[in-house]
Amino acid sequence: MPKKHLIKITIIVLLVGGISMLVSLEKEKVNATLYFGDNNMSSKERLTHVLNVGCKESDFDIDSSQFSQNLANISISLSASAMDPSIAFDNLKEMSFENSVKFSYDKDYKGDVVGLIISSKRMSDCILIAIIIRGTVGREWYSNFDTGYSSTHKGFEHSSEFVYEKLKLYITNYSLQHEKLKFLVTGHSRGGAVANLLSKQLIDLYGAHNVYAYTFASPNTTTIHEDDKYQNIFNIVNSQDIIAYLPLESWGYTKYGTTIEISPTESEASENNVQSVFKDITGNDYTQFDDDTAVDNCLEDLYNLSNNVEQYYNKKYTVGSTELTTYEYFNMVANLLSGDNTINIIVLKNTMDSDFSEVSQFFSSGIDMLNFVFTRQLKSSSIIDAHCIDGYVALINAYSTKKAVN
Repeated sequence: MPKKHLIKITIIVLLVGGISMLVSLEKEKVNATLYFGDNNMSSKERLTHVLNVGCKESDFDIDSSQFSQNLANISISLSASAMDPSIAFDNLKEMSFENSVKFSYDKDYKGDVVGLIISSKRMSDCILIAIIIRGTVGREWYSNFDTGYSSTHKGFEHSSEFVYEKLKLYITNYSLQHEKLKFLVTGHSRGGAVANLLSKQLIDLYGAHNVYAYTFASPNTTTIHEDDKYQNIFNIVNSQDIIAYLPLESWGYTKYGTTIEISPTESEASENNVQSVFKDITGNDYTQFDDDTAVDNCLEDLYNLSNNVEQYYNKKYTVGSTELTTYEYFNMVANLLSGDNTINIIVLKNTMDSDFSEVSQFFSSGIDMLNFVFTRQLKSSSIIDAHCIDGYVALINAYSTKKAVN
């Protein structure tokens, strides 16, 4: 072959290679501006806070057992937007996901179901499926407190099975059965607990290297302790968030995976950053507990009421003219939070002068309970701020800053 032809071929190869490399680099530079806000906001009003994150294919080439700050940022934003599917869909579209669908957003179910969004994205070597599981809405509160007697929390387990059935349906409907699949699983609170159990199931089916899981404020889900097998499930919890420590660890409960406990007051820099981001998101100050031992004391009070699950469901205490088990007490809490409007205010008041007094005082701390009973409007308090999604966005931001500062 003449030399000049070789030169032409070489130039063409270099040009094609260069274009391919530029396309690849462009993929790596995809930035997503992720929004979240009150589910009553219109798309023009939605913000609060924005997280600019780079959503890159290389994020899913790394070992899934290695914590990724970028995936944590993406996950917290998706979890925070899950209350409003339109915001979640826009966030997913911003990151080049498509075929977004939602389930269980149209009814207030009193059962072991949960709202979820599934979306997918074709990458160079696989299909990435994102599963975003919504936090508690309405009568789902009853499921949260139904622990059950088996090794896995009954309400969360049944909800996880519900999500898995929807995932299988999604894979079938979009003909993904024969594709190589990877998964990004996330959720906050109830959504975090269901995400924890679903991620465990996906790891068993698809292998840990194909599952990237980030949960926030997840309650405990299981009494099975298998720390090594599920290290790629990252459970981020606020050390002041009592919900993340229920059901009780003293009953043997834990979560699958690696739990990252973050204290909003660990350092002055972290505390200032939590305050700053929370103020930016909500317009309110972040409310801290006056006593650092408040959460531990309440957990101890709950254990004294019920040393185990059997006592939780069956041991009765006198409350005024009636009797309540701890499970019935929390069903009353679920009734209050769900808006069923059948709460017995007299019984609720009487818990303050019963064996439940310490627990009731803790959960009502900083809350005008009478106003809440009639208006269903909860204002900022130490318990609410420690658990709410806005608080976790601030916490994740503080965690990143802490690493940068240190």
